[in-house]
Amino acid sequence: MVFVTGMDTAPSRIMPRRPTHFSCCTVLASSQVAEARRLALWLGSHLDFTEEQQMLREVVRSLLAEHAPDRIGVMFDRGRPAQRLALLPTYKANRSESPDDFRSQIPLIFEVLDALAIPRMMIEGVEADDLIASYATAAVDAGMRVLIVTGDRDVFQLVGDHVAVIYTRRGITDTVLMDAAAVESKCGVAPSRYAQLAALRGDPSDNIAGVPGAGDKTAAKLLNEHGDLDGIFASLEQIRGPTLPATL
Repeated sequence: MVFVTGMDTAPSRIMPRRPTHFSCCTVLASSQVAEARRLALWLGSHLDFTEEQQMLREVVRSLLAEHAPDRIGVMFDRGRPAQRLALLPTYKANRSESPDDFRSQIPLIFEVLDALAIPRMMIEGVEADDLIASYATAAVDAGMRVLIVTGDRDVFQLVGDHVAVIYTRRGITDTVLMDAAAVESKCGVAPSRYAQLAALRGDPSDNIAGVPGAGDKTAAKLLNEHGDLDGIFASLEQIRGPTLPATL
């Protein structure tokens, strides 16, 4: 099964939800995947696409050609992330509104997905990555292997024996497959500790402050030495540095 984020955002901590319509919303049978592949090729030669439509079509074509998934779905943000804003009212307050010409492309992207018979999922007040976390968990529970396509590092926390990420570094032409070993090599911690690393580091793009002086390397070192956040806070007297123990 493949999940794609329709519009990349960067929520700092994924909040899984249990999907209520997993079996009917996400299933695209093998015969439909083959039809989607055929339609993607046909659309590319018969229609004029906007830049956003062209990018999405290339993502779909690449996924279908290289990975031959049995099922595929695309998740989108919808509305304001109410649950996160309740926890942190300044969440993403540093971001400007999307330009009108960008927002106007979204219905056209929906048209491409609908023409390819690819399910698109969105829930008011829920971010795309939270949907991916929910559906990926349900897919693994159902015995499936999951591939997630996104440019958001926060999904690294989902990686495991049955989940991998195609990480889009600078668009779909520059990607890397991230399994558990790749996540640990890149981030310095196992996927299971990634959310705690992000909590220490913070996320300026989401207007979330981290611990002053705790960048990626320092955060990874602390987690590897003390196990988790509780272990770090229980061992403050052992942590070296002129300011880090106090800021923790």
